[in-house]
Amino acid sequence: MQTGENGISPDEYTIAIMIKAMIVQSEIAECKQFHAIAVKSRYYTDASIGNALITMYSKHGKNRRYVEALALFLDMKLSGIKPDVFIFIGILTTCTNIGWLRIGKIVHGNLIKSVLVVDARYD
Repeated sequence: MQTGENGISPDEYTIAIMIKAMIVQSEIAECKQFHAIAVKSRYYTDASIGNALITMYSKHGKNRRYVEALALFLDMKLSGIKPDVFIFIGILTTCTNIGWLRIGKIVHGNLIKSVLVVDARYD
């Protein structure tokens, strides 16, 4: 997709939907292109785009992409954007995949504090 083609540029909703569609199709190169479009368009901090990118990097990343997913999560939190339960699950999975259990515990604590779920810990 060319940005600005015929004078029309995608908005934040279009970018988020396209990233989600590309994730389903496992078209990671295209997701990265939409990530770049989001940055150029200054929609980088939009919640739906951030959620889609975190999902993509959590599901299809290698170690460096896992770190990028965590960085996006932190950017969202610092920008005042509240992640949904699916983002928390993606980030917790990411922490598990790369063995960052201490960070995972912190993220889990944030999930409980966000009141999106009740702590279902079983001892």
